[in-house]
Amino acid sequence: MARHETVSFVVKNNGRVEHEFRLTTEHGALEHIEGHQGAHDDHMATEEGHHEEHFMLIAPGETETLTVSFHDDAVFDVAACLLPGHWEAGLHTPLTIEG
Repeated sequence: MARHETVSFVVKNNGRVEHEFRLTTEHGALEHIEGHQGAHDDHMATEEGHHEEHFMLIAPGETETLTVSFHDDAVFDVAACLLPGHWEAGLHTPLTIEG
């Protein structure tokens, strides 16, 4: 992905439980997990003192689309599911924004 690009992430949940697709930073993800902070019911959240995050919930068997425009200040470096226990189960991957 490149800065100033708009990308649509199409994510299918093949599992039996709800999952989340969140664009964040590894630091932000770990803070979220440790503090059990943040919403899981909106498509975008900005917590005081933190960067903007984009996310969506995906019900079992469903496919959802999240469209994000990457601006100069985009600092995302991971895509993850931060529902309880999901990060620990390995539901995260590095994300690189170039440009």
